Amino acid sequence: MISTDKQFLKNVAKYVISAVISILLIAYIIYHVVNSFGTAVETEPAQMVSVRETISGDGFIFRSEKIVSSTSTGGGVNYAYENGELVPSGVPIADIYSGNNTDEIKQNMSEIDSKISILKDSSRTDSALLSDSGSIDESITSLYYSMLRKMNSNEIDYVFRRSDDMLILLNKRQLVLKTASDFSSQIAKLNSDRMSLTSSLSNISETVKSDCSGYFFTEADGYENIFSASQVDTLSVKSFDELRDKKPEEGIISSSNVIGKIMTDYTWYLAVKFASNQTAGFVEGNRYTLVFPYSSDIEIDMSLYRIITDADSNDVVLVFSTGSVPENFNFLRMQSVDIVKQTYKGLRVPVSAVRIVDDKQGVYILDGNVVTFKEINSLVEIAGNLIVAEQDKLNDKDYESKLGFYDQIITKGKNLYEHKVVG
Repeated sequence: MISTDKQFLKNVAKYVISAVISILLIAYIIYHVVNSFGTAVETEPAQMVSVRETISGDGFIFRSEKIVSSTSTGGGVNYAYENGELVPSGVPIADIYSGNNTDEIKQNMSEIDSKISILKDSSRTDSALLSDSGSIDESITSLYYSMLRKMNSNEIDYVFRRSDDMLILLNKRQLVLKTASDFSSQIAKLNSDRMSLTSSLSNISETVKSDCSGYFFTEADGYENIFSASQVDTLSVKSFDELRDKKPEEGIISSSNVIGKIMTDYTWYLAVKFASNQTAGFVEGNRYTLVFPYSSDIEIDMSLYRIITDADSNDVVLVFSTGSVPENFNFLRMQSVDIVKQTYKGLRVPVSAVRIVDDKQGVYILDGNVVTFKEINSLVEIAGNLIVAEQDKLNDKDYESKLGFYDQIITKGKNLYEHKVVG
């Protein structure tokens, strides 16, 4: 009797399980049948864009520079020229003052000059940046973590060199967020303070004149003889690394007689090291656009002067040159640079929308309420999008089968195929 009951229960269980499986199978079939007739699609227009392919690195500036010194030891300095101004040979460029408290006055004037320079650089903000808080925040974050990494590796010199750049970015953020309208009142106040300090000086002990013509700069960093333009033609990957590891010349940065320097040749160079797989496609003699994020995103058109490789190294040093000396450019010896490798112009297509149909790459578009397949010719993939060639209506007789400007690309849809009617 007990055995019969067990058999009965087993049979009931089988029927129940079979029924459940059947119900699930029917639900699965219904779900897919219903969805096969679904008409919901999402589209976005094919828009024409211009996209830059860039590589970024730390560039080192090589220039022909001559130190300007006074014969007087110490004393206050009043400059006749500002940073980056072109000075002729034989003209007065600075007065040296002696007397009580001149060292203190000199220090105060130097601090004021630094603050004025920072505020002027902070005020130079292009219209695109003024409307893009995300871009400025990204630059601040990038520099912060760069400084943090250098601090953790005990490269304190780098942190000090970049501290002014951080202040400039933070000031620009105030302009972007409208918490400050400009810095003209602060600059005017600092200039007034400087004039007061200058008037308190007396007893000009020396007037320093330029002994050559060129672009004058009030600060020397001790790398004038290290990153000299004369090094460029013989530079190797190994020697470039050795130069980067050198400390500034103590005799220059600690001397109270050094009051500045003159850039004696308008041609200057920028050297940047990359892994070899990043530099494919670069050609010596071609011109490239270089963007300097911490110099107000100034763009400079430079020629690729040298491509340097070593047999025992997987790195490549690109050396760019230019005769352009932009106004108010920050000639910090080492600074970040974005090199525009190539600019692509074409239609933007989300990678997720791309399909392969009959061995042809393309996308489905919605023409009215009819699905149509359009071929694409991909130029480059950047940030999750393909940049594809636009239709050539003049030279391509099959241009209508290719993706065109403002075609409605289907970015989301199910069971798409040519001539399917939706809606």
